[in-house]
Amino acid sequence: MRVWRLVDVAVTKTANVNVRIQENIKQQAEQILETIGISRATAIDMFYRENV
Repeated sequence: MRVWRLVDVAVTKTANVNVRIQENIKQQAEQILETIGISRATAIDMFYRENV
């Protein structure tokens, strides 16, 4: 008896973003992001999506 298992895998292409920002702004933003429970990458992704 043969059992075949097919799995669909969604592959999303991503890109890296490198930025320079003042240290105090970065620290303050990361404190806020930690409080609301989202990562830096997610916050940047949200910002980009809102502006497209």
